Parts: sequence; structure tokens; C-alpha cells
Amino acid sequence: MFKSSTNQAIILALIAAVVSGAANFVNKFAVKSFSDPFVFTTLKNLLVALALFLVLFRNRDLVNLKNTASQFRPKLARNFLWIALIGGSVPFLLFFYGLSLTSAVSASFIHKTLFIWVAILSAFYLTEKPDRKQLLALVFLFTAVWLANGFKWFKFNWGDGLVLVATLMWSVEYILVKKTLVWTNYRLVVGARMIGGSLIMILFLLISGRWQALNQLNLIQIYWLAVTSLILLAFVLTWYKALSLAPASLVTVVLTIAAPITAWLNFIWSKQIDIWQILSGLALALAVSWLISLFKNRHYAAKSQSVGF
Repeated sequence: MFKSSTNQAIILALIAAVVSGAANFVNKFAVKSFSDPFVFTTLKNLLVALALFLVLFRNRDLVNLKNTASQFRPKLARNFLWIALIGGSVPFLLFFYGLSLTSAVSASFIHKTLFIWVAILSAFYLTEKPDRKQLLALVFLFTAVWLANGFKWFKFNWGDGLVLVATLMWSVEYILVKKTLVWTNYRLVVGARMIGGSLIMILFLLISGRWQALNQLNLIQIYWLAVTSLILLAFVLTWYKALSLAPASLVTVVLTIAAPITAWLNFIWSKQIDIWQILSGLALALAVSWLISLFKNRHYAAKSQSVGF
């Protein structure tokens, strides 16, 4: 069997996938209630950042950060800044502006190609190089994700391009996160991402003159901010905990399950569920299970070689 930490990571990644799938569906409604998607995503992330600060304070993580060995502090500061920039700020602005220009299903499909970019980057920077069977399984997984999109190519528009750029930035961030977790815990990484990222986004609002919209919030907008902030908080805590316990290429594979969840929610909302949604769910479950099994077999093989079997 897997190590208990890897089993825990898979369970957490599954929870994060469900939350992410629901988030893509809910965010499409939430972003429409704001005239400016930049204001929406900044306020949402700021609320999450404030909640994470309380989490860090409660767990005395800031004290532990202060006690970090001096030789690691410059590396942590540099990585935290990059994580805030390419993970907690710029891609959020791009993603939610793109989401306001495209459909939730298209955005979810593009975002769930994350496993491809992470697999490529992991092979070069994290020594998580897939073998031939895993490559075949990854191709099968991509086909399953495509099936979840209706087994058809959508018309690639400006909004889709912005979502793709955001996805690529997040894939780079996850590689950097894995390297940073060698020196610190996942809560501090999440805190740096969301707190630092929120400060950058607030600066963007001030420079662009959008801060004046903060004085015009109504009850509907406040409601959507509360709902989406709770969803995002649940996602970052479960997802980064999973990322700290298992290889990035494995947990991002599990995250692809979010794509059909978004599609199912859209079809349920429109009362037009069809056979494609059932087939896509089965195909994705099979592909993810296959990849987890292949990872397990490689884990056993590496362990056997290390002990001289």
C-alpha cells in the first residue's frame, strides 16, 4: 500500500477537486454580479488572506518562521515573493477576467489541463519523470477531460487565452511550492501566496483607480464574496496540504476530476444532463485510478531497488 501520507494526499486532492469543480460553477455567477472582475477577485482573495492570517497566528507559524535557520531566510523570502506574484495575484486577475469573457465549462477544461504542464515541469525540475505507461495514461486522461467538455473543441477566444496563461503560471508556481516546502510548512506557503498576493492585487486596484468601486458594494455582491471566499479558503487549505504530502504530478492528476463536476453542475442547472456526462465521469475515474496504480507500482519498484531486492 501507499504510505499513509500519500493516501492522505490523494483524499485531500479529491476534496480539493470537488471544491474546485464547484468553485468554477459558482464563480461564473459571482463574477457577473460585479461590473469589474478585478475588484471581485481582489476582495475575495483579501478575505481569504485575512482568514489565513488567523490560521497562521493560531498555529504559531509566524513564530516558527522567525526561528527559521538564517541560511534559509533569503531563499524563503525570494520564493514567497514569487509565489505571491505568479500564484496569488497575477493569475487570479487573468483567470477571473478571462472567466467573465468565456464559459465556466471552457475555463474549467483549460484549467484542468494543469496536470499536463505540471507533469512536463516535474520531469525537468522535480525528477518526477513519467515512464511510457504513465505517458499513455496521461494521454487517456486528457481524452477523458476532453470528453467531459462534450468531446468537441470550443472556439478559443480572448477569455480562454487569459485562462490558459493563468493556468501556466499556476503550474510553474506548484513546482516552486514543492521546492519551498523543503524549508517550511504548507500553511506558511499558502499564507505567503494569499496574503502577499492580496497586497499586490490591492496595489493594482490603487494604481488603476478601481479602488473607488469598493464604496459601492451591495448586499448581493457581499453575499457572493462570502460564498466564494469560503470556497477558495477550503480549496487552498486542502490543495496545498495535498501538495505537501505527495508528488505534484500525482495530485494534479487527481485535481482533473473537477472538470466533469463543473460540467455536471452546469447541466443540472440547465436540466440537460446527457450521456456524455456519465461517460466522461467514468472515463476520468478510470484514468485517475490507472495513474494512481502506476504511481504505486513505480513506488514499490523504487523501494525494492533501494533496499536491494
